[in-house]
Amino acid sequence: MPGLKLLMAVVALAAGCATRQPASAPASNPAAGQSFRMTVVTGPVEGRVSVADIEHGFVVVDYGTHPVPPIGTTLTVYRGDDRKIGQVTLTEPRQGQLISGDILDGQPQIGDAVRPEPIPR
Repeated sequence: MPGLKLLMAVVALAAGCATRQPASAPASNPAAGQSFRMTVVTGPVEGRVSVADIEHGFVVVDYGTHPVPPIGTTLTVYRGDDRKIGQVTLTEPRQGQLISGDILDGQPQIGDAVRPEPIPR
């Protein structure tokens, strides 16, 4: 399990170094002159590979300010001009916006995009 120990160290280090602004709470009565802030996500949420360990078969995906998909979700890895590189399944551990994933196929690299495949119409 040396890969798991390495992953935990990377996740803890990355999460400790990340700076995040506190989320603003919605106002209880916007009609009374108060305002609120709401984030609307349209389209597929995209994460980025921040760690890729091909030898041990895992990646760490950073979702930044986007919601993290549930553990067990299988996603496609894309590089550059939307070339499909492989697939990963999100697994534990998860810390904040960082989540690990098992590599199912391909050789993801740092910076690759991770998102669901488009649904055929």
